[in-house]
Amino acid sequence: IIWSDSCSGQNRNHIVACMLLHHLHTIENSNLAQITFKFLKSGHTYNICDADFAVLEKCIRKQQNISSLDDYLMLMRTCKVSNPFNVIEMSKNDFIESKTILANVTKRDFDHDSKEKVYWLNTHELKLTKGFPFSLFLRGKPSDEFKVLNYAKLKKKVEIVSKRWNQIKPGLLFPDGRKLQAAKKRDLLKILPLLSTDGQAYMRKITETDADEYEEDIDGFLSLDFEILDEGEY
Repeated sequence: IIWSDSCSGQNRNHIVACMLLHHLHTIENSNLAQITFKFLKSGHTYNICDADFAVLEKCIRKQQNISSLDDYLMLMRTCKVSNPFNVIEMSKNDFIESKTILANVTKRDFDHDSKEKVYWLNTHELKLTKGFPFSLFLRGKPSDEFKVLNYAKLKKKVEIVSKRWNQIKPGLLFPDGRKLQAAKKRDLLKILPLLSTDGQAYMRKITETDADEYEEDIDGFLSLDFEILDEGEY
């Protein structure tokens, strides 16, 4: 069972659901048979991890200078005296692309049986079951019946042409690492003289490669994750 807030751009969307479907049906040597993803109601999303973030943020506010990633890692490892955090530094090999997985399904927003419209923004529980490789079970309240979204690619509306999940091999999201945004690189180089010797060394390291012209997402939101609700729904 997974718990998270209801952020559509980060958690409650079909991309995350399909990534979990792929994981559920390809994980080896596991008895995992079902994944339930529960989304906390807006205004009531304070979770266990938020308390941990608060401890780290309090420690960060006390620092006069933070110049590099290593500084953040040190603060994460030392901000709790008892039961300290186990900090794992991620690399490009930890980030997997989703396009290959999404190409194996067809996104549908209507219940398989009733053909009623299903709104992700009204969903507070998502269930994925090993016996149903292309089905998403969604509901709003615990008392509601699950709506079923059939994501299988269909030929002539009957024949399933999606590949088996164990045939899908997603690659790395950034196989060569992700380049800095050009505007961000310019800003970082401007503050270089203000940093400590260690900070300058770190900044030169991350800005030594060419930058790309691209627009970053804002707070994790993507336009494709949003839905237009009927008037009066929020």
